[in-house]
Amino acid sequence: MLLKKVSILLFTLISLFGCKEVSVEDKYPNLKDLTVNLDTIPTILEEVVNSNKEGAFASFAIEHKDDSINIQFSFEDGQAGLDWVLLGKLNIQDKQKYEEYLNSQNIKFIRKKLNDVSYLRTSDGDLAQICRKVLVELYGLKNDDMFDVYYQGVDLEKYVQQGN
Repeated sequence: MLLKKVSILLFTLISLFGCKEVSVEDKYPNLKDLTVNLDTIPTILEEVVNSNKEGAFASFAIEHKDDSINIQFSFEDGQAGLDWVLLGKLNIQDKQKYEEYLNSQNIKFIRKKLNDVSYLRTSDGDLAQICRKVLVELYGLKNDDMFDVYYQGVDLEKYVQQGN
């Protein structure tokens, strides 16, 4: 399951950020991951904003129905946004559900395409709260549920507790 989840995530990253000719290791030599919970979402968004780097991202991989969904914060066109990338079976399958949810909450989003990958981007409002509500209300996550975040260009290492 972990291998499948990582494969989907890496395929998403490769496609969205345009590394068709080089390996993941070459394009993302600093790709890192952490296991987090819902309480970390605002901090992670803050770090994406503070990165002020085009292409910086933090992508959450949530196990659901023997697969995983991915939702991410990224820095694009000078600002942070929340992206629902239309790669991976569940992200594609749940596109309408995600759009309906955003519409029901009066959350504006735009359909974008980058490197032949379509995605839905939200850049207005409380992005951390929107992300959290999507994960809780659409996917049933609880406060103590743990999930992975894969990131690059974002300083999250300072939050990792070092062993003695």
